[in-house]
Amino acid sequence: MQPNTYWADKLQRGECERTVLLYKSASGTITQHEGASSLASSAAVTDAAVYGFLRLTASPFAAAAFDATALGNDAFCAIIDFQGQIRELVAVEAEYVGEAIATSIAGVHLMIPSGTLTASTLESKAEKSAEGNLGVKCDFGNVPDFDGTTGWIKLTVHWRSK
Repeated sequence: MQPNTYWADKLQRGECERTVLLYKSASGTITQHEGASSLASSAAVTDAAVYGFLRLTASPFAAAAFDATALGNDAFCAIIDFQGQIRELVAVEAEYVGEAIATSIAGVHLMIPSGTLTASTLESKAEKSAEGNLGVKCDFGNVPDFDGTTGWIKLTVHWRSK
């Protein structure tokens, strides 16, 4: 029979961590307000910017994963520096709440599947890099018009640590 500490350790390793990131969207500009360090945009992000942000010598994601075609209109991307601590990506939730006027609120809530980010493809997908960081692309559809509305984007990342 195993001691209780053995099972307690096994159960604890199975629990998910949860990290919440909050961004403000205004006139096509995305500004981070809370959460882990990230590079976020509603416009194209170059490979050089990605690997520079993560302090790597090469981008851990597909060469054109965050290009203009991949982001299109009303899409959002975030490269999140988890300092290499993600062992397993469980799920990513994305929410957008925009306020057209004080009495009218439009919102979208998505569960983003994990997988390999595809170059030059408009999609909602999240990828854990080999280094243990995260790249997310989110296509909100036509509800938030990032060029014309102000709103909030909330990413909730469910993950297991190394």
